[in-house]
Amino acid sequence: MKKIIGISAIIAAITTVYAQNMHTSPFFRFFVSIQAILNQVILILMGLAMVFFFYGLSVFVWKAKEEGEGLEKSKKFMMYSLGAIFVLLCIWGIFALLQNIFGVGVQDSIAYPKP
Repeated sequence: MKKIIGISAIIAAITTVYAQNMHTSPFFRFFVSIQAILNQVILILMGLAMVFFFYGLSVFVWKAKEEGEGLEKSKKFMMYSLGAIFVLLCIWGIFALLQNIFGVGVQDSIAYPKP
């Protein structure tokens, strides 16, 4: 029991130190870098989904005179790309909500405390 109390006191002291100097902690910098990477990945995927949507739209317009399988495939292709855009926007919104809840944001530089 004494070991558990001792270990808990050490962990509490360490987390208190990191909480006071949160912007320079390695955990904070790690999460900020992960956030920056995920933002770029989501933007790239969003661009790809838009390209696929417009590709499906162009195929739909090109085959509008025809009735048949090509028209249905292009409709499904556009619906899947719209679904992908919707999912990506939802994921982006969830990340923004978590950023606001935890107070984490991408910064250009880390502000170190002045002596």
